[in-house]
Amino acid sequence: MELPKAAPSEFSPEQERSNSDAFYRLFGLAARPLGWLFVEPVRFRPGDIVVLVDSTWDSPAMLEALFAASERDGIQVGAMLHDLFPLTIPQMCQASTVAGYAGWFRQMVLGVDFFITNSAATTRALQKYLQESGPASACRLPAGNFRLGAELRRPVARSSPDSLPPLSGFVVLAVGTIEPRKNYQVILDAFDLLCDKHDVSLVIVGRPGWSSEDMLGRLAGHPQKGSRLLHLSDADDGTLAACYQRADALVCASWAEGFGLPIVEGLCHGAPVLASDIDVFREVGGDACRYFAPDRPNALALELEQVLEQWQKGISVRQKGAFDLAISWQDSAAQFRDEVLRLAAAASQSTDKVASAALSQQKSDA
Repeated sequence: MELPKAAPSEFSPEQERSNSDAFYRLFGLAARPLGWLFVEPVRFRPGDIVVLVDSTWDSPAMLEALFAASERDGIQVGAMLHDLFPLTIPQMCQASTVAGYAGWFRQMVLGVDFFITNSAATTRALQKYLQESGPASACRLPAGNFRLGAELRRPVARSSPDSLPPLSGFVVLAVGTIEPRKNYQVILDAFDLLCDKHDVSLVIVGRPGWSSEDMLGRLAGHPQKGSRLLHLSDADDGTLAACYQRADALVCASWAEGFGLPIVEGLCHGAPVLASDIDVFREVGGDACRYFAPDRPNALALELEQVLEQWQKGISVRQKGAFDLAISWQDSAAQFRDEVLRLAAAASQSTDKVASAALSQQKSDA
């Protein structure tokens, strides 16, 4: 399977780290006089662990200060990675994202003590990238992962399938931002193949993302728009829940993902899930999903047709909600905490071994 070459990022080294952390510097200078009235500055102690859980791409000076504190105060710094797409599939990312991420990654890997990711698939992708592209020192750092949460048992705003516009026949649902990586083209191609033979509707829930003009134009000009094709670009939680309840099947066709929350949501709502055959979807969905090659709309249409034919015979295609695949955010946070502590301990042990080896070498040389 080869990823499409379309939508190049047009990345060049000159663009790297174009988004400087000047804003953070200026904001800090302006806020500091007032800040002392309300908060105390963070004072690190030996043994403290700091994890970068969100984007710090635009603040290299902050990273420098944090890494200096690591050396000075004996703290440990870990980085959480949700994916490596700007490095591994830059043609599916915005040029500014590729530029910011690449510079951040090169700085980050030289200063952190461990990595934590949102899936085993992302951990494997990280290890593969480091082995192929280095630096060698980062290849030796501990890396682990935890599972993201999904509060699907918590009630949402009242909404029911009846609140949606009328939809005929077998209803296929797709959820996610409209962008190249989500591969809506193959979903729409499969839908067109099925429309000629079956009474089927397609509901897409997703806001327009980058490089989405072609797909949005195709949706707007589709002959089934407003009847058997529905695009909801700003659905709230209640509307999304209603879509899951109405769906006879959920399709996730992404070329790549860091996790795949719609799969968990679809299975928990009892919908059959058809997912692209990628590493992380196998991890998240296991044997509960049907899989297809993301570059073959015919394969997706065939999988959908098999479920649809059961539905046409009056056989219920919905299944008992697979809530065992969804953990709460509280449990997810506990997994995160435990994994961070494990990784920090492993990093500390590794550092001690390196220091001991260096000391032994010095004695030997003397």
